[in-house]
Parts: sequence; C-alpha cells; structure tokens
Amino acid sequence: NDSVQSLLARIIGIVGEFPYHLMTRGKYVPQYFTQDGQLYLEIDGPSCPTRGRRLHLLVPKKTSLEQRMRTQCKEFLDFLGQLLNLDPAKRPTALEALQHPWLTQCKYTDGL
Repeated sequence: NDSVQSLLARIIGIVGEFPYHLMTRGKYVPQYFTQDGQLYLEIDGPSCPTRGRRLHLLVPKKTSLEQRMRTQCKEFLDFLGQLLNLDPAKRPTALEALQHPWLTQCKYTDGL
C-alpha cells in the first residue's frame, strides 16, 4: 500500500520516531497522527455506520538501514543515516555531506 500513512510507517520503522518538536509544528500532523503521536488511518465503511469513520492505528514494522539496504558497510550506513535524519536542523548540508568519509575515502577507477 502506498498511502501517505504506509510511507510514514516505513520511515518510522527504519529511522525512528519523528522528534516531538517537529510533530508539534507540523501543519498536517493531525491528519496522520493522534495527539499522543500514534500513526493512524481513517477507515470509512459499513462496519461503523452509526459512528461514521473509525481509526486504525498503524504499528510500524521495526527494521534498520542495514537490513533494508542489505549492506554492512558502516561508512555508507552512517552517511545514509545522516541524510535521512528526520530533523532538518540535524541533517547535514550538501557541502557537509560531500565531506563524509564514505565519499572522500572512495577510490574511483573510472577517472572521476
């Protein structure tokens, strides 16, 4: 399923929960998260005709970048983890990312 909620669940499962300060500032947070930070999906249907919609709480499947990327290269996983940091204030700039050891220590053989 490629709903926004399922994509958010995958992100949370891989890189962890969204920081509280981001959750309190997000314009669309109430459309996807309960007040206590649980991811949900609204379901319409005949199962609750008198109440209208109901909420289905989504529990993200816990995994890791190492498992998802199928690699044990610590430098690459660190590089990717930094780029995927959910807090933009803690995410490296493009220039900082270019200075990461995974990029600077690579040996290119094709003349690049």
